[in-house]
Amino acid sequence: MTPEQYDRVQQIFLRARGASLMERESLLGEVDEIIRREVVSLLDADEGCGAFLLMDDMNGRTLPPASSVHNPQQIGPYRLLQQIGEGGFGSVFMAEQTTPVHRKVAIKLIKLGMDSKQVLARFQAERQALAMMDHSSIARFFDVGTTDNGSPYFVMELVRGIPIDEFCEKNSQSLTERLELFLQVCFAVHHAHRKGIIHRDLKPTNVLVGMGERAPVAKIIDFGIAKALDARLTEATLFTEFGQMVGTLEYMSPEQAEMSVIDIDTRSDVYSLGVMLYKLLTGTIPISREVLLKDGLFELPRVMRETEPLKPSTKVTAIRKGKSKRDVGLQVLRQRDLDWISMKCLAKDRRDRYDTANELANDLRRYLAGLPVSAHPPSFSYRASKFVRRNWGAATVALAIVLGTLLGVGGLFVGLRNAQQARRQAEKNLQDANESRAQIDLASRKLEETVYAELINSAQRAAVNNRAGRAKQLLEQAAPRLRGWEWKFVDSELQNSQCGLLRQSGLAAVNGIDTDAAGRLMVCKLASGKAEVRSATRDNLVRELPSKSRVTAVAFATETLLVGTDHGRITSFDIRDWQVVYDRELGSGGIYDIAVDLEDRQYAVCTGGGWIGLFDAHQHVCVGEWKLPVRLSGLLLKGGKVVGAGLDGKLYVMKLGEEGFQAHFISRSSLTNIGWLGEDSILVAASHDVLTINLAASGIATVALTQRRSVVSGLATGMQIGIVGRGDGVVLKVEDSLATLLDEFDASVSAVHWNQAGEHFLLGLSDGRVVTIDLPANKRSGDSQAGLTSIALPATQFVTANNEGWLTSLDAERDHVLISKQLHDTSIWNVAFDAHEHRLATVGEDFRIRGWKFPELEPRFEQATAWGVRDVCVAPDGSWIAGPAPANSNVREGTIGIWNFQGDCVRLLEGHTNWVLRFGVSRDGQFLVSGSEDQTTRVWNTKTWKTEHVLAPPLRSSPEYFAFGSSTELAIGHRDGRITFWNLVTGADCGMWAAFGDSLSGLFATPDKRLLATCRSSANLQVYSLERSEVVATLQLSAGYIEHFSVAPDGRTIGYAGKDGRLRTMRIQSRDPAKLPNRTPVR
Repeated sequence: MTPEQYDRVQQIFLRARGASLMERESLLGEVDEIIRREVVSLLDADEGCGAFLLMDDMNGRTLPPASSVHNPQQIGPYRLLQQIGEGGFGSVFMAEQTTPVHRKVAIKLIKLGMDSKQVLARFQAERQALAMMDHSSIARFFDVGTTDNGSPYFVMELVRGIPIDEFCEKNSQSLTERLELFLQVCFAVHHAHRKGIIHRDLKPTNVLVGMGERAPVAKIIDFGIAKALDARLTEATLFTEFGQMVGTLEYMSPEQAEMSVIDIDTRSDVYSLGVMLYKLLTGTIPISREVLLKDGLFELPRVMRETEPLKPSTKVTAIRKGKSKRDVGLQVLRQRDLDWISMKCLAKDRRDRYDTANELANDLRRYLAGLPVSAHPPSFSYRASKFVRRNWGAATVALAIVLGTLLGVGGLFVGLRNAQQARRQAEKNLQDANESRAQIDLASRKLEETVYAELINSAQRAAVNNRAGRAKQLLEQAAPRLRGWEWKFVDSELQNSQCGLLRQSGLAAVNGIDTDAAGRLMVCKLASGKAEVRSATRDNLVRELPSKSRVTAVAFATETLLVGTDHGRITSFDIRDWQVVYDRELGSGGIYDIAVDLEDRQYAVCTGGGWIGLFDAHQHVCVGEWKLPVRLSGLLLKGGKVVGAGLDGKLYVMKLGEEGFQAHFISRSSLTNIGWLGEDSILVAASHDVLTINLAASGIATVALTQRRSVVSGLATGMQIGIVGRGDGVVLKVEDSLATLLDEFDASVSAVHWNQAGEHFLLGLSDGRVVTIDLPANKRSGDSQAGLTSIALPATQFVTANNEGWLTSLDAERDHVLISKQLHDTSIWNVAFDAHEHRLATVGEDFRIRGWKFPELEPRFEQATAWGVRDVCVAPDGSWIAGPAPANSNVREGTIGIWNFQGDCVRLLEGHTNWVLRFGVSRDGQFLVSGSEDQTTRVWNTKTWKTEHVLAPPLRSSPEYFAFGSSTELAIGHRDGRITFWNLVTGADCGMWAAFGDSLSGLFATPDKRLLATCRSSANLQVYSLERSEVVATLQLSAGYIEHFSVAPDGRTIGYAGKDGRLRTMRIQSRDPAKLPNRTPVR
């Protein structure tokens, strides 16, 4: 029969069993023959066994029901107090033991009438199992015996407690406390398994928890016979012998439901433990009794194997949505490991469960310790196989339909594709002949443009890094037709980055350099302990100096070369014939440095023992000496004053004619390098720091280094400028206590020297190279201006404004100030020029608009203004000024006033709803554009003064800069770094360029249709071709942060300033790279 027919038989049997004969006949008449036959058979069997169940033995003696027999009051030394539990074939009593000890115990008795051979065998096995076990979480076994009527009993520990789930809820146990309590149960079950006992009926009511001395204690009180001790048992436990279920439905494993005793092992108890853990975490069981029995008892095994329980975290979420009660199991939502542990215990296939209760306990302990657990989510293949197994018929049909559909569609697609391919191939062959040349030309141009952009970027990097030869080669390779503003920019930088190589790499490292007074010769102190004389203008070795010991110091005097050794000997060579003119041993400790004063014809020597001697350079006579308590690392000599850098971080000053010395504490680190910055100013290096010291004022200032990644390894001064070399190859220029990056090499800088005659610096590198570096010539830095607010470039002048109301005009060619005057009492927001009539207009934070005659800066007019506009703009022909509205005009923010240079406001333009940030005017003066904080740009017709278009890009961001490629092309720079393109006539959106991820600091269009955009934070200058709609170069400006950027109308001069307010200018004066001098690249 089918499962549905078995369910039908069960329903009819239960109804017919309690009905009268007439009702039974009527009920059986309504069903088919097969079901009727099965029900009649069950009714006959039921009527035949009714009396048998009341028979005591085969002789037919009938016994009363077990519940009606009077229970004894005394069993041996145990006085029964009360019945506390009742099972399928036994009862449990609380008893008082009087001898040999006085205590309360639990006694289990077989019910009268239930002492069959099978029951007695099970009772005997149960007490033997309990006697074998000795564990703190299992009720202890005390005694065994028989009553006066021969009924067996055994005595065990009386456990006072409540079921484990009730205990956790009643005492609001935390998640950790619940798991630690559950671990006790796992260890107890593992102990039973080691003794060969399988419980088969683990559930919360068989695990009682009571309070111990310090913590709760869980105890298993029943191994298949008794129920809970403190309440009547309500769960129906099914006990059978062969081919029957053993255990509680909700807690039994799928293999238990199969009713095969032989197939039960320890993993069945692991499943029951998993159900118990699930209830402790969620408050509910994985699969309810209603779901298990929905299809009847016969289908129970199938339902158990096919019903997948929800994960604890999912179950808790459902409970939380349905109830508002507090549930500690809600923590599972954040503990996915417990999901995996629980579901591993509840796996349908016992091979997927933990093999032992101890493995389960170990995983829980790893979870509590924050360690990875061995359980993991089921794989996709496992879930798929389970789905197919549950729905085999439907899955097979679906697979067949899908395969058939795929085959049909595939065949149709192949045929259609073949037909389309044949048609397309014919069309392609027809078009190829006509399009091949155009495609080749287009690809060639695209490749040429790509190569050009890479050449420009590489050339600029080479020019910045003083690789002039390489930069020249790259510029020569650039296609002439593509050369634009960016090519001229790099060419100008190339003119500025001339440096030469005076010694090749691969030789011994140079750690000391000096040049003669004429600047023709240089001496190199080598790391190998030798010294060599070379040309100071080209790569040429003059001679190696002979020395029996290690050379530790070198210096040129007037016409001699002084060489010191580690044995304390100083030797003077005549540089004309290289003969020794003086040789003397000054003492032990070695010579560490030599300083020469060419004007006073003196030199100073310091030794390792702290002795300093001052000598006449002509007679080599000691004219003064001092003894210091520390060794010096460097010396300076000027006008009879000797300054030494001490390894103790102090600066020592000695004067000729004075016996003592002055010590100035400079740093906690050793002083390693020293150089003059002026009459009384000294530049000192100490570890990572560079400091300026004013000896006269006793002032010490730390130089603002851009980075402190590496120690200072070389230092030199000249023209009141210091050059600092570091161990990471970085070269910094120090001027006015500010350090800026000058160059960077791929080898450590080990020596720095100022060649006064050649007016350039020499660098010695750890790879043996000696390099000359000229200071920048066409990149100029003006004086720092605090609070710089704008830069403008009318004609050949630079005009800057600051937040104190001052306007300064500088000559762009000669870089000197023409005029500086305070025009406003507070910050000047912006400046606009009328180039034809030599006039300018300004607006400021004092809410006034002013007109001026330029360059004299004589006032033309002044008017008070309203709030809402912070920019000013002048028409190309000077006929109008766009700025704020007049004061007291009763207008809202964003209203624009149109003025003339007589100071009259002739018109008001309304439309913006927030502050206007920027104005722009087209090259022909036909359109005025205004950008506002309301994130729109308005285009005004300057003839009618009406709004032509309102430009609002899809990604809204406030407009901050405008540039005009032609009379109809508008580029808008937005606050978020994007640049959008528009047609002024139609108002059409012509595209977008995501230039930077940060805000812009300037946007300008050059005459050759290049768009220049600068980024504040990265100091990058991107060059965008308006004709090709692509970036053609990304150039790096020297300032680390670009606050303001401006370009002259002819595109030949740029000016920019960083946070320091220092104006940096550059002239774009391009020459033919073929005519540039041939210099050897540094790297």
